[in-house]
Amino acid sequence: MSKKINIWPWLMFSLALFLRIYCIGKSSFWSDEANNLWIVQLGIKNINAFLYNNDNHPPLFFYFLWNWISALKLLNLPLTEVYLRIPFALFSAIQVLIIYQLAKTAWNQKIAIIAAFCLAISASHIIMGGGEVKMYSMFGLFAMLSIFFLYRWLYEGKSKHIIGYVIFTILALYTHYLAFIFLLAQELYLVFFLKRISIKNYLIVQLLIILGILPLLPNIIHHLASHNNIIMETPGTWRSFLDTLLIYYHGYPLQISPWSFIYFALLLLIFLTICCGIKKSNEPFYPEILLALVTFLPLGIMIGRSCMPPYIMYSVRHLIFILPFFLLLWIRPYPTIPTKLLLIIFIVCNLFSLFRWYYNPDYQKARWREVVLILQQKASLSDAIILQNPYQFLVFKHYYKNNLPIYLFDQHTSAQDLIYILRNYKHIWFISCYGWMVDPQLKIAKWLGENYEPNKVTVLKNCLDPKGNSVVIDFQKNK
Repeated sequence: MSKKINIWPWLMFSLALFLRIYCIGKSSFWSDEANNLWIVQLGIKNINAFLYNNDNHPPLFFYFLWNWISALKLLNLPLTEVYLRIPFALFSAIQVLIIYQLAKTAWNQKIAIIAAFCLAISASHIIMGGGEVKMYSMFGLFAMLSIFFLYRWLYEGKSKHIIGYVIFTILALYTHYLAFIFLLAQELYLVFFLKRISIKNYLIVQLLIILGILPLLPNIIHHLASHNNIIMETPGTWRSFLDTLLIYYHGYPLQISPWSFIYFALLLLIFLTICCGIKKSNEPFYPEILLALVTFLPLGIMIGRSCMPPYIMYSVRHLIFILPFFLLLWIRPYPTIPTKLLLIIFIVCNLFSLFRWYYNPDYQKARWREVVLILQQKASLSDAIILQNPYQFLVFKHYYKNNLPIYLFDQHTSAQDLIYILRNYKHIWFISCYGWMVDPQLKIAKWLGENYEPNKVTVLKNCLDPKGNSVVIDFQKNK
């Protein structure tokens, strides 16, 4: 008799893939995506050298992206937002299959189905990790597979699970440096069960992981010694911790504050439910403890570091890989009443977020196609362009193919540096994006305003940050 096929994980996977591909080309590339595309254009032989000297990421994601672009060219397919983002949407959707198998192994099929469904419709997972040319969906997939094989190794003790754990842990370390914090959480968990597992196998695993990352060691040492991360104008706070959990739960882009009574009550309910799940665990290897470690240790370290000078930039997307583990933590106590209530709220909030993401034209990650369209329609050959944020140059040039002169200024620019422009151009197009970070006082716009009249101001909203709107100002020189 043939074995009956379980259709539930494949139904959840199909739903997840559809939601991640639907409208995948809605937003234009944003600065990080354009930067990644530019790096891989350097060629496969130059990627690691460039990353070693000029970046702070391991090379695996960039090697994969180079090969994907090469495959698209071989198939004569255009390098559009849709084609370039598809594999990362697939990586995100595959995580739904993994969360199903992990939850089923640790608990039961009912929790597995609920967890897979929640991850499939998670607006945050779709918008921040499932549809952009970034390493987060790839890293998230390797992280989930690492956890899955780690638990199966402890649960069944088979060599194939040890091999799977080592392979996917190493792949995660080659994809993002946050994997080292992730690995630390796993090591803390393993310490509790050293008496229940083979010490020999544990030591072999550690040795294999160390040997696996030896080729990456020069990059790690160099980046630790010389890399200067982005310095924020405003340091992070521990409020970011609550913001992150709320965004993971209710879905991007709902723009809320955790200090309102309703959301504070929601957070309290989530924490009480998580504690209930940990307390009632009767599994021999306490998967709830593992999930809590890989969720809260990276979150605490990253946010704590962003609160201490020099302040490094913290964004929720940096830790999007822990979202599936966070979902499992509060879903675990199902079918308790609090969990059912959280589930209903989660579904409503995330469907609302997805509806706004798909059908509200203002909810996009970036609006560079529209910025360029304004210039193509209205700018003349005698005009000039000022980009307030120099980091936006690559993404701007990705879309803008005309030959107008482009000047890059930020908050450190002196008034003297504008003299040439003020003398030689009667018409200037000022483009500001993420000005809150590079020029919080809008110094360049104020200097221009002293010598030019702003004819029209166009604001293109950006859902990633309410302060990160793209602004195009048409400046005409005073007569």
